[in-house]
Amino acid sequence: MPTCEQGCTWAKGQVKQPCPEFNFTIYRQYCKLACTRPNYYATYRNGRGPGRPEPRPKPERKLPRGLGDKVEAALTAIGITSERVTRWLGRPCKCSERREKLNELGRWAKRVADGKLERAKEYLERILE
Repeated sequence: MPTCEQGCTWAKGQVKQPCPEFNFTIYRQYCKLACTRPNYYATYRNGRGPGRPEPRPKPERKLPRGLGDKVEAALTAIGITSERVTRWLGRPCKCSERREKLNELGRWAKRVADGKLERAKEYLERILE
């Protein structure tokens, strides 16, 4: 029985088998490629390559950054979106501007609470303009 460099032993006429190196069922021709070509070997080591299932993309999660983002996430969770508010008001809602103001206000409050902000009143007035 022929053996590849990774330790796969192939019986005559055998087309696919579990590969001890890559820990999945591999076809004979792909095993030979991985054993003889460094780029194929590296591709398999990274979890890709012919005969491998495509990795599922991880859903991108947007983590709330500040107070405005948290308020937006909470309102969106209960169905209140900027598009819906625009329809209710009959004009643009300026939700993104309000979200940014709340983010700045949240950063200001955190810095004041930590005692890290000089001229707190001036900064607050600038935020609220």
